[in-house]
Amino acid sequence: MRVKGFRNIMRAALLGGLSLAVANTAAALPLGEAISRFQGQFSDEMRQAGAPGAAWVIVEGDRVAGMGTWGIKAQGSPERVTENTVFRLASVSKTFAASLTTILVNEGRISLDAPVAGYVPAFQTKYASTKSALTLRDVLSHQTGYVHNAYDGMIEGGRTLDQILPYFGTLKPNCKPGTCYGYQNVLFSIVEPVVEKSTGNPYEKLIRDRLFMPLGMNTASVGYDGYLQSPDKASPHVLIKKRTYRKTRVKDTYYHFNPAAGVNASITDMSKWLSAQLGTRPDVLPDGPISMMTKKEVRTLREMSKRRWRPYLTNAHYGLGWRIYDFGDDTLVYHYGAVEGFRALVAYSKSRNVGISILTNGGSNEIDELNVAFWAALQANEVADATPIPVKQKAVIKVAAAAPAKSRFPAVLPKAKPARP
Repeated sequence: MRVKGFRNIMRAALLGGLSLAVANTAAALPLGEAISRFQGQFSDEMRQAGAPGAAWVIVEGDRVAGMGTWGIKAQGSPERVTENTVFRLASVSKTFAASLTTILVNEGRISLDAPVAGYVPAFQTKYASTKSALTLRDVLSHQTGYVHNAYDGMIEGGRTLDQILPYFGTLKPNCKPGTCYGYQNVLFSIVEPVVEKSTGNPYEKLIRDRLFMPLGMNTASVGYDGYLQSPDKASPHVLIKKRTYRKTRVKDTYYHFNPAAGVNASITDMSKWLSAQLGTRPDVLPDGPISMMTKKEVRTLREMSKRRWRPYLTNAHYGLGWRIYDFGDDTLVYHYGAVEGFRALVAYSKSRNVGISILTNGGSNEIDELNVAFWAALQANEVADATPIPVKQKAVIKVAAAAPAKSRFPAVLPKAKPARP
């Protein structure tokens, strides 16, 4: 069965009720052809999804290889999204927190392996050994030992970091710090008091002075006020039914957790961010910090089961502030972000010297399909034909045919419900 069209190819490849065999693979595309193809897929996908607005950029080293925008900034307004329209980055903000922190580590001002408890007096733990053992490396790599997204509900209820941290004294950890993976927003934001007390400067100022300004990220900001003060900004929209979005208001809740979700930026800003991560600006982001961030710290097996990614991944890890995926014959450094009404992603391949970012002011996840399709097109492992075979037979996906090698990294623990404070 020959399956045509981007959405049909992806959906056939990821269909839960069927096992798939790859009849043959498409040839890898040169970057220019992959970008041209992506541009058409982007427009088609945004149109079919009814997305309000979006923007994308693809860089090669220090040059912008392609950039585009789509749609409007806000429902009911004729203003179009521009290359300088600011979006919320949500959890892509973690890449900025990690970059700042590893720069300070590289300068000898902070240690990744020093305990963080002394920086956050409000932090309480059920066991004293947990508090004394938790390091900055554990925080940045989500190896705190706690259940995934611990107390995110309190973030959404409007509480601050200092108000939430004491509740960890009632929560039993799943494991010792540094021995298992559990994605966090509250505990990740311990980065802020650590860097502030180590430098004597506010977190927002450090991000601005050490990253935004020297990189020329002129429309980027940190925090709720920074978003509101942006003259060219997108408004959030939530999906209420298929192809139908409703404009909503920006909430300030996750802005109380700036390292986890507090950065705002345009697609022009993201082009400069990607280029820096590719090593083109060692005056701002030296090789040392990049190497620290992209060292595989913990294996994240759950990522390999994600519908869009699973035909291609052979392994998945988290570094410091970045996900690290073994994608076919390549390694992708990647992060995705979502808050109400916004989605963002950034990904790059050091070996190809290529990076991509996509931002949208619609609360749907089409951009990750586009991201996967772009990277698949750059190597000869795209799912080009999908033939249904009996479910009981073992699936054969060419990219993931070989079982991942055994890893020295601990596996993710099953998600559990946190104790009620």
